[in-house]
Amino acid sequence: METLGSTTVICSDKTGTLTKNEMTVQRLTSNGRTIHVTGAGYVPEGEFESGGTKFDPRGDTDLELLLRIGALNNDAHVQENGGTWICFGDPTEGALIVTAEKAGMSQSELKKTYPRVAELPFDSARKRMSTLHRTPEGKLVAYVKGAPEMILERSVSIFDGQVRPIQQDDIDVNMDSMTKMAEDALRVLAMAYKELPDDYDIMNLEVEAVESNLTFVGMMGMIDPAREEVPLAIKTAQGAGIRSVMVTGDHKITAIAIAKEIGIIDEETPSSVLEGADVEGFTDDQLDDVIEDVRVFARVSPEHKMRIAQSLKRLGHIVAMTGDGVNDAPALKAADIGVAMGIKGTDVTKEASDMILEDDNFATIVKA
Repeated sequence: METLGSTTVICSDKTGTLTKNEMTVQRLTSNGRTIHVTGAGYVPEGEFESGGTKFDPRGDTDLELLLRIGALNNDAHVQENGGTWICFGDPTEGALIVTAEKAGMSQSELKKTYPRVAELPFDSARKRMSTLHRTPEGKLVAYVKGAPEMILERSVSIFDGQVRPIQQDDIDVNMDSMTKMAEDALRVLAMAYKELPDDYDIMNLEVEAVESNLTFVGMMGMIDPAREEVPLAIKTAQGAGIRSVMVTGDHKITAIAIAKEIGIIDEETPSSVLEGADVEGFTDDQLDDVIEDVRVFARVSPEHKMRIAQSLKRLGHIVAMTGDGVNDAPALKAADIGVAMGIKGTDVTKEASDMILEDDNFATIVKA
């Protein structure tokens, strides 16, 4: 606690610490359309509208495929508990299930119809996850979700009612849609699939074999509201001479939108935002030269977080760093104060940390 009192920089995750980690899908892109989805939280009730007109998503082949990938490439489940709908598992995945349920697509029924036979779990370096399923026709299909730019660059075709080769124009249109969603502070995931040979050896999965030559299907943009108490906490920290820095795996534009909302930055400047690729390209000296001005790090991996902590320490800062995943443990060790998440943190991270944040809330760090 004594070290915490002399902290000069707090490097905080975005999702769940600066934001509520209560995801709701608000916008979809499918077959050249932008579709808005109503409803909030995990209640599976809402309507689909496109071009200002409500429509029934059932029987819409493109949309059903997008929603099916989201619901099946998924380890969460949502259930009603005493009148309240609760997500068990990752809230991002919970939001995908709820969106499918709003379209009358039950996750439990989908799991029976398209049983999962293998998976390539998400990891922060690949920024994607794949699950393999048997279709009702007995075919083997991989459903892939992840960062839009990562999925698009691995796609050779696109599904818009039928499969056709993907063109540069398709990539540009989808990246433009992703940018618009990110500017509205939506977190965006892309969905794709790949048909695999029936005799593919599912006991020896290879990332390159599964996650290449994909067919791009569409994207889902979800809102994760900022915690109400965070802007004041950032202002309080600032008044005490403590700098607040956002460190997130999310897209740069989404990160900037949230950072502006909560007061980490007023406006983006060339020096205030860095991406993981920038950190990777810098030597330690180069990172030390620029880091004092940086308030937002986007699309970072746990390895980048560790280098950020080390750089700030070399410049004489007392650094608090938050983390929740297994891979965050080295970054927490590298900081002066490693702060693990009490709710969504892994045991490994908690063991590597100096303190555990019981409510995962940034404002609690500032109070302490």
